[in-house]
Amino acid sequence: MSNDMLHLRKATPFDIDILFRWVNDKKVRQNAFDSHTITYEEHVVWFDRMINDTNQAQYILMLSDKPIGQVRLTMKGTEAEIDYSISKSVRGCGYGGEIVGLIKEKIQEEYPFIRKLIGRVKSSNIASYRCFMKNNFEETYRQFEYVYK
Repeated sequence: MSNDMLHLRKATPFDIDILFRWVNDKKVRQNAFDSHTITYEEHVVWFDRMINDTNQAQYILMLSDKPIGQVRLTMKGTEAEIDYSISKSVRGCGYGGEIVGLIKEKIQEEYPFIRKLIGRVKSSNIASYRCFMKNNFEETYRQFEYVYK
């Protein structure tokens, strides 16, 4: 995979529909901490708030001129939480690790005040776990739950 063809670009209002398709992908919902299906109306409200929030930055992962994923930063002070997903059509091709690496670089360029990156991953999401580990993140927390039936 050639890194010159792979790059991040800032999201624009024109990305609202592709982000909506990606967020409701079955695997994305399964790996999300809140797994309910998102309505278009909810998405529009969220997107408008997010795109105008100076504490959030949304990027689209591009393979040449084709959008293949998204990564969002939510910043609090000197920390930023990463949320990302890869389009179903290219999952399993190594782009998850690439997007995490690219956002690490983008933060150094555009947000040098960020000193810590956080990636929260469900224990069942082995692919994301590997992407963060590949990019030298350290596992610092585990959560255990018991659900009454």
